Amino acid sequence: MISKVISVCCQRDQATWQVASKYVIKNILAAAYELVVPDAEVALFKAISPENFQVVGESKYLGSRDLSWLRSKISPGFEQRAGWYLQQFIKIEAARQGSPSDINLIWDADTVPIRKLDFVTEDGKLVYYHSDEFHEPYFALIHKLLKLEKIVDFCFIAQSFPVKVAWVNSFCNAIENNFEAHWIDAIVDNIEFRQVSGFSEYETLGTYFSHNYIAEMRLNHSPWQRMGNSQLGGISLVAGDIDTENLPKYDFVSFEAWDMDVRKTQLLN
Repeated sequence: MISKVISVCCQRDQATWQVASKYVIKNILAAAYELVVPDAEVALFKAISPENFQVVGESKYLGSRDLSWLRSKISPGFEQRAGWYLQQFIKIEAARQGSPSDINLIWDADTVPIRKLDFVTEDGKLVYYHSDEFHEPYFALIHKLLKLEKIVDFCFIAQSFPVKVAWVNSFCNAIENNFEAHWIDAIVDNIEFRQVSGFSEYETLGTYFSHNYIAEMRLNHSPWQRMGNSQLGGISLVAGDIDTENLPKYDFVSFEAWDMDVRKTQLLN
């Protein structure tokens, strides 16, 4: 069973979260649910989130490594990506919490689970969805951090990512041993920030796990949809109760903010 579902959100995505969070509770069984948001937005998200979710400020996991700190590290002209990187660090640090055998699930806050989902097999293997993306800078960084190569023929970026606490701790310890620095600092010091996207928590953890725990991992090949805004018409599609007859193909649908811009462009054209 999942020990905790972990999501990270901010005010920009609050409307999507209000819909998605209901279905997370309904379709993903877990002992606990946690939402991490900017400290100044805790009250806002407590008011709009299901009671099952514990809402906490990001400083719980980041300490003094806040948005301003990260912006100061990023190449000029790319500072707007700071929040995107920061939420990835939050997910990893939050996923470390618990007993070594606990299984936590990182779940993207802009993603709606359409049907009941299982991320642990009957014999305790962790189940991963996948995609077919490939972004070379992610793997250049992984090699710098861990001296590991990609050894699977799929992409781990799929809106969700189950972990064992012991696995994440091993990952963080490996980076810290390689650089004699906190794992976040080591990653930040090695990201090529002149790349729009220079780090992926899912690909980095997935590469480490596939090298060390592949026998305890399984794939789920069921389809999912990343572009819910531009391809399916937006979050209003599921604002009430989901009519699964209209979405028979997907296990989950993501409604990402950048895809809303794609939809606006389509409507204008």
